[in-house]
Amino acid sequence: MKEFLVAMMIFFLFGEAKAQHLVVTGPAGAGVKKLEKIVVFRDGLAQYSSSLDTIWPHQNTFTYERQLKEPEHYTFKFNFVGGADEVIEFWGTSGRYHIDFDENLRMVIRQGDKVFDSKIRKLEKDIANYNLKLQDLLKNLNYENQSIESVEKQIQKIKDSIADEIDQKIYKKYQNYSSEPIALYALIKYAERPYEKQRVKDKPQEISTILESLSPEIKNLPSAKLVRDKLNTAKNLVVGKMFQDVELPDTLGVMRRISSYRGKYVLIDFWASWCTPCRDEFPNFIKVYNKYMNSGFEIIGISLDTKEIFWKEAIKKDGISRWPQLIDQRGITREKYAIRFIPENYLLDPDGKIVAKNLKGEDLLKFLEQKFKE
Repeated sequence: MKEFLVAMMIFFLFGEAKAQHLVVTGPAGAGVKKLEKIVVFRDGLAQYSSSLDTIWPHQNTFTYERQLKEPEHYTFKFNFVGGADEVIEFWGTSGRYHIDFDENLRMVIRQGDKVFDSKIRKLEKDIANYNLKLQDLLKNLNYENQSIESVEKQIQKIKDSIADEIDQKIYKKYQNYSSEPIALYALIKYAERPYEKQRVKDKPQEISTILESLSPEIKNLPSAKLVRDKLNTAKNLVVGKMFQDVELPDTLGVMRRISSYRGKYVLIDFWASWCTPCRDEFPNFIKVYNKYMNSGFEIIGISLDTKEIFWKEAIKKDGISRWPQLIDQRGITREKYAIRFIPENYLLDPDGKIVAKNLKGEDLLKFLEQKFKE
């Protein structure tokens, strides 16, 4: 009996390793376009960061192999001699995939395990259908004899309704497949919504409960660990917690600490020159800043730009040099504060504690009015 158990354990271990082996080959045949190189972008279920591999084909053929710990999303970019690049993207699991040319000399996947890929495509198609429904509802809005404020409220109500349907009828439905990777994928997408107030930060207990309801195999996947890491970070970013300090350079290259601005209500605003919604909010911030700058209110902008020139051009164009502007070119704050989407902001009290998150112009104004009355 002991020998049988040992044999079964060895079979399971080697079987598990073999089952997680991905092989991609291709292309084949003569008279086709000549390949120069292939660039492979890959992501795990969480899709938090891409990794890059380069393949140098030999006589127009290649073999790409990886040991997988979970399904991965692949984008193969084929560079042909003379230009005319082509791209193929798919979700890969264990098994052999073969990429070849079709009759029109287009790249296609001839074989491979497409079960997981098809499940995610079904999920994404369902979401696309809801978004089409949203567009139809918005088109049918009657603007006659209505104020702009009234119409905007109706638009937001419709958007919220569709978003709730997507969450409840798609993302949460897939969580029922608790022993399949698709459940973790759906949970990650659900946790990141809504983008203005992501549940992974605003409702960490809900996300943690769902995560722990998944099967042990799924909970041990690498992307599940990433979710736990974000939940642990989120615990320190809730209202009432001290905002973790960080030191970054300003427009003159002088290093500034967030903690050096204590004694005031401070809005920490994460933005970037390429983020239109971020910059759309600046006129509102300017109005609030002008009103309360002498009453004990400060704004600290933290840009996620990688190039200083674009950052400084945006500061000048938008007229936001009136408050401190810092830049995080190394991505320190993305990790420290689990930033996935921007704009994002935190309002700190004079002691450095978080008192509110993601306040927009009008809400920020009302919040400060109340605080400065107290």
